[in-house]
Amino acid sequence: MLFGVVTLIFAIIDKQRIKIDLKNEKKWSVGEMTPIPDKKSVINKSDCIISIVFTIFMCIILIFLPNFFSVWFDIEGEIISVPFFNLDKWNIILPFFILSMIIGLADEILQLVIGIYCKAVMISNIIAGILQIVLMVIVLKILPFWNPNFISKIKEIKEITKDMPEKGGAISFMDFILDIDINFTLLSNIFLAGIICITVLEMINIIYKSLKYGTDIKQQI
Repeated sequence: MLFGVVTLIFAIIDKQRIKIDLKNEKKWSVGEMTPIPDKKSVINKSDCIISIVFTIFMCIILIFLPNFFSVWFDIEGEIISVPFFNLDKWNIILPFFILSMIIGLADEILQLVIGIYCKAVMISNIIAGILQIVLMVIVLKILPFWNPNFISKIKEIKEITKDMPEKGGAISFMDFILDIDINFTLLSNIFLAGIICITVLEMINIIYKSLKYGTDIKQQI
């Protein structure tokens, strides 16, 4: 469905561009040639496409397979998973995740369509970055994002398998998880700090390139 939406957006944009070209058709002269933009002002389309595909892939995983982010154990032929996320509250958490990704997706599509650094791209990226940071603060610091039963469930599985010698590897892994004593509050802070750093660095990069090499988008139409 998401792939279809993206395709539809591109089709509409392309159709609108054709309409604009036909509407503005007039006698052309060499002096009216569109100036060739500086190579440094051109946005790398492959980066945009990779980001769009990755975002769509992550949306699909988070919507249909949130249990993918789990610790998995094979106990006597039965596969048991212990999710990192709080799936009992996933119906509350998921919309914030998806909204954040849709905002990022829209920003990447805008960059891909415009193709050059300019004020429109800069403003879009700043707004998208701020909104995504706010949404991630809500997800990681306000909502019950992590599975509150993660450690207790690992202990429960360890107790069940303690007398199974063939499960030595699994028990060792469980011991490792219990030994490091995962602090989910600290983990949230680390994730949030990483997200903020990456987002801010991207914003600074786009602001710099838009102001230094940016081209007036009207000249490219």
